[in-house]
Amino acid sequence: LLISSYTILPAQGSFHSLIEIDTCAHWIRVTDAPAGVQNHSFAVLILQHGGASIFTADNENFGQLIAANGLGWYEDNETVDIVGDTLFLDRELRHFYASLNQTQVVLIPLMDELVIGDSIATPFDGSQGGIIFLAARNKLTIDGILDASGAGYRGGGALISDSQCSALTAANDYFYALGNWRGAPKGEGGTPLIAGRELGRGPMLNGGGGGNDHNTGGGGGGHYDRGGNGATNESPGLFTCNGNFPGLGGYGLPDEADRLYFGGGGGSGHSNNNADNQGGNGGGLIYLVADTIVQTANAAYLARGADAPQIGGDGAGGGGAGGSFAIRANFLLGEAVTAQLQGGNGGSVDNEGFNRCMGPGGGGAGGRFMDLGVVGGEVLPLFNLSGGLGGIGTNSDACDDGELQGNPGQDGFLNSNLEQGDVFPSEELLSTALNASQTSICGEQSAILNFDYAGCLEIGWRVWTSAGPPLPLGSEANYQGQNTDQLSVSGLQVDTLRLVAGFIRAGRFYAADSIIYLVSGQAPMANFTVMTGLPDNQASIVDQSQAADSIYYFINGSGPFAGPDLIADFVFGDNVVLQVAENACGPDSLEQTIFVQPPSTQAAINASPIADTLCAPITINFSNATTGPFDSLYWSFPGGDPGSSSAEEVAVTYFAAGDYIAGLEVFGGLDGTFTSELSFNVLIPPTANFNFAQVDNSVQVMPMITEAGLTYLWTFGDGGMSTDSFPAPYTYTAPGNYPIQLVVSNACGSDSISQTIFIQNPNSLDDLQEAGLLLYPNPVENNFFVEGRHRGLRLYNLQGQLIQSWSGKNQAERRSYPTLELPAGLYLLQFQTMDDRLVTVRLLRQ
Repeated sequence: LLISSYTILPAQGSFHSLIEIDTCAHWIRVTDAPAGVQNHSFAVLILQHGGASIFTADNENFGQLIAANGLGWYEDNETVDIVGDTLFLDRELRHFYASLNQTQVVLIPLMDELVIGDSIATPFDGSQGGIIFLAARNKLTIDGILDASGAGYRGGGALISDSQCSALTAANDYFYALGNWRGAPKGEGGTPLIAGRELGRGPMLNGGGGGNDHNTGGGGGGHYDRGGNGATNESPGLFTCNGNFPGLGGYGLPDEADRLYFGGGGGSGHSNNNADNQGGNGGGLIYLVADTIVQTANAAYLARGADAPQIGGDGAGGGGAGGSFAIRANFLLGEAVTAQLQGGNGGSVDNEGFNRCMGPGGGGAGGRFMDLGVVGGEVLPLFNLSGGLGGIGTNSDACDDGELQGNPGQDGFLNSNLEQGDVFPSEELLSTALNASQTSICGEQSAILNFDYAGCLEIGWRVWTSAGPPLPLGSEANYQGQNTDQLSVSGLQVDTLRLVAGFIRAGRFYAADSIIYLVSGQAPMANFTVMTGLPDNQASIVDQSQAADSIYYFINGSGPFAGPDLIADFVFGDNVVLQVAENACGPDSLEQTIFVQPPSTQAAINASPIADTLCAPITINFSNATTGPFDSLYWSFPGGDPGSSSAEEVAVTYFAAGDYIAGLEVFGGLDGTFTSELSFNVLIPPTANFNFAQVDNSVQVMPMITEAGLTYLWTFGDGGMSTDSFPAPYTYTAPGNYPIQLVVSNACGSDSISQTIFIQNPNSLDDLQEAGLLLYPNPVENNFFVEGRHRGLRLYNLQGQLIQSWSGKNQAERRSYPTLELPAGLYLLQFQTMDDRLVTVRLLRQ
């Protein structure tokens, strides 16, 4: 009901002037405060729009900043109470703001979620307005156009002067009083207009200067940077009335994160005929704050400076400067919409065909965006921060269109990724810490609780008992100083659970949780038991204390270890365990000595890798796995490198195959010496080789390696095979050359070898026998022998080339023929028999 009753407030909030501020007690007084809403929370925006100090002498320094003072200071906050015209705020105030119509306060009912459509700012009237302020605790959705264009500092007003200009007139002053025909009105800025200095070309800080006599243009308003100067008035001829001193553009303001400004108003052009010479208003302020801000496709942000109007036959006004746009949120989501903060254009002049070039106005400066800590999901708007264009002159007999024009305003500025903590305090008022000299009282004790607090808020005390919620302290004798920073306590009962101090504002108590005082009526009693026998020399400590708030232990002098229960590492033998039990009454301790029986010593070895198959060379990492106490150890590694060691861990390399034993001796246990052994076998890849014996077409093969774990694969060249280590004699059924291959394998690898044998054609041998000849051996290694008579021998290779020949013999005795020069292989041996027949047989040289 409270929220709905205030929906009549404008979407950008209600406006109030600051009356009084107390930064120590964190409250402000405002005009027209909401009534009857003490239980309702408002979001608060405070902005000081005036108060700067400027140079006021009649020279080129007029209007420049001397001290910003509180100009532009701002902050958002939240009400926790509204009593009459006093707003009690949730967070401490950052600044001391000036009143006297220099600071305004904007209020908007604070809800969890808020959706806003189109909204137009109430124009600034010199003390209030010019701001669109929107806030929500959780989500703020912008679903329309927020328009603060032309809602900022006001441009110089329309003023027709009774000009008495002549060729000898010198209107070069920086200010004139109202009623003086030599100057036009200045635009409004961050300092109020000065009585007697309201007119003339000198800027009023960021407000543009007015044009001086005769018919010169006004200066554009300034913001982050300067506005553009107005243009002069040029009238051809010796005795004509020119205007050589147009309005100067407004100055730029300090670029500081804790200051926000309206755009400066443009100065008026000098006019003695028409009333459209006013300057454009500056842009206002759009200020958004929420945890999450969502921009729909309908959203847009406008805080443009207003254009000065076109004028006929007189000097035109300067454009207003762009305004400010600030966002404070944790997340900015949705669409990347537009934000237009450009300066307004200077007014143009229609010279109406006269033989004169009257002065157009200068453009206003661009505005300023402040990113006050958007940290996630950032979708910043697309900004236009350009300065406004200077106005132009047209329709003159003395100058071309556009030949005379006002200066453009300077571009604005985008401040992004500012640290929120640099701009806004993180501490809330009610979490302000107070320092206590004593934090607990036990039983019937008496104590004085002192707080070091230099603030302005009244301190109050509350007491908790088992009966219920906190209550004000009674007037009994055991509480003295209930509303001071020193509380005297005596004779407390066990039923008192805790005391808490806090702040009292507007008759309400706000507890400060950081200063709770625990009170107990029972001292702690330390007690515990220990269970040994757990693995890895550990023991279980079980707390059996009474009335303790915290438990910790010291074990054999080390600690503290947090309790109440604990699994701890013990040593063999005596272990000293100290328990300390504490509560608000103090500590109590208990010490016990716990004996842990050492286990019997068992020597043991760990080794890696250890497997059924180990292939040399191999390095094995041995480590001591002995359980129980011992003093020293000794390793032996026969056949390994190294062969011995006294280290806990050692790497041993074995280069040869064999059966090995690693031995470990440990010394000094409860029973003397203990040993352990580890046996393992190391293999190497085998080497294949074999012999064979041949009788005619039968071959007996014999391997030359017969180790355990070997496998054999014989292939005889004609498709026959065997996996026996010693196969039965193998018989060939056809003559030819046959490769016999042996493949031997074990777990570490395999090897193969091949030898070729020759199987003689039985018919060729029969022909030799019929001729009375005998040839042996075949295959041959060194010499072969022939028995019987023949006319000669010829030896050919398989390509038919003659290698060697021998003459015949007439005797039948045996004769030897050498083959030492021949490479191994198959050859053709041709006999010429005594009856001149040729008989060819194959000869295999091994």
